[in-house]
Amino acid sequence: MEANSDRGTRWPTVCLLAAAILVSVAIRWPLLGMPLERDEGEYAYAAQQLLEGVAPYRSFYTMKWPGCSLIYALAMWLGGPTGAAIHLALLAATVVSTLLVYALARLSMSDEAAVVAAGTLAAMSLSPGVLGLAAQTEAFALPFVLAGTLLVAKYRDTTTWWAIVSAGLCFGAAAAVKQHAAVFLMVPYVLLWTAPERAARWRRLAMFTVAATMPLAGLMVWMWASDTFDSFWFWTVRYSMLYAMPADWPTAAENLLRSLVPIVRFAPLLSLASGVALVWLLFGAPFHPRTRPAAALAVCAMIAILPGFHFRRHYFVFLLPPAAMAIGHLADRAFSSRAFFRSRHLRQAATAFVVALGFVAPIYWLVGRTPEEVCRLEYGPNPFVEAVVVGQYLQRHASPSDTVAVMGSEPQIYFYSRAQSASPYLYMYEMMKRHDCAPQMQRELIHDIEQSQPEFIVMVGYLTSWLLQPGADTTLLRWIPHYTAAYYQKVGHVECRESGEIVACWGARASALQPSSRRYMTIYRRR
Repeated sequence: MEANSDRGTRWPTVCLLAAAILVSVAIRWPLLGMPLERDEGEYAYAAQQLLEGVAPYRSFYTMKWPGCSLIYALAMWLGGPTGAAIHLALLAATVVSTLLVYALARLSMSDEAAVVAAGTLAAMSLSPGVLGLAAQTEAFALPFVLAGTLLVAKYRDTTTWWAIVSAGLCFGAAAAVKQHAAVFLMVPYVLLWTAPERAARWRRLAMFTVAATMPLAGLMVWMWASDTFDSFWFWTVRYSMLYAMPADWPTAAENLLRSLVPIVRFAPLLSLASGVALVWLLFGAPFHPRTRPAAALAVCAMIAILPGFHFRRHYFVFLLPPAAMAIGHLADRAFSSRAFFRSRHLRQAATAFVVALGFVAPIYWLVGRTPEEVCRLEYGPNPFVEAVVVGQYLQRHASPSDTVAVMGSEPQIYFYSRAQSASPYLYMYEMMKRHDCAPQMQRELIHDIEQSQPEFIVMVGYLTSWLLQPGADTTLLRWIPHYTAAYYQKVGHVECRESGEIVACWGARASALQPSSRRYMTIYRRR
């Protein structure tokens, strides 16, 4: 079947694509106000600091490059400092990725199969299994990766130098958003090296390489000019290498299983179809010119998921576009090899059925639920809903000059409160691990708090906010109760009951209340 169908008869498939996008938007729209999870809170607080003119790695430490925080800052500058503005940016990114997959798929398959690929991506991107409603770095890096892949795949045999340069800039920007996305630089190298027209191969590769390094070089210059390069280098290179050290095999297997179970649970049919299609793509037709872009994307996505063998659920977002394209290729083979599908109307009906089938799971899990219910569904016993209550209290009672210290890994509280963190350390996780840097980190955090004397301290009792490893240094945990008892009074208590009900007490009532579980947050104010 021809990859590009007749333009005069394309409008039904375009309507199917538009319908898939509209359904995706309709499902996401009521959930734009979903509470931020901790990674989103980190990027949102960093974006607040950027909008106030504070350079990255000065008032906050992070292992991530600042590309995603810049996107957050743009979203908040356009839509206001709210979680809804951030999730609206996520919605826009997923729509762009859907359209780019359609455009990329049309280079190697029929219109109907391209709609199958794009519609499948739109449905899979909604899955709570891959934290599809969270504005994670992967979702913002993908449009750059897909745009760069499209430019290389479409113009690699031409003398259009601007396309190769633009592709390089796209891949460089993707790496600035998510370090793991640097792996996708292999995709254009494979496509350019295997291009039929080889006369200008080295020139194209050189142009692409120079362009790809420009965003990263600009990032380095920005850090140097801001006098934060040493901090940037420690957190994003030296310490990130420690973080990415592979876990032992039993732990790696446990991490992988922990992620795969919810991925399959929330989208069983799409997970099965994706698995079969990826196996076929990588082992059945890995070197065919028509499937080469999808196969290259799939291999790179699998490599990007591997660092540290953590297998975070949102890492699998990188695998969604190649999986969707693989499903599209299988659909294209069915459409072209079966006499039953010679009729365009039957192909279009089959396309509509396949795309609609993909949306069954997202509709079942997401439609009719409140943002708070979906947050509980995705994240379980994590204090993301409670963080909104605590943050709003702090916003009402803290002055612009006050600082806040959150004893836990919930940076979204800083974002909600609009307050300045008393220390650049936003997470407790890295301090609760067994490594040489942890004791020094704890000492620095204690020093920061004692020097800044924050107006409020929030003590997070949730175990998921600490993840204390056996044998880790507990100096910080022993110091907190003594310091708060000496200089602070209890002014608030927020707890989540087993039923899911949130109980919030303030003032005198809170001071006499004792936690009934580990699912609580206590707010202290300086005497």
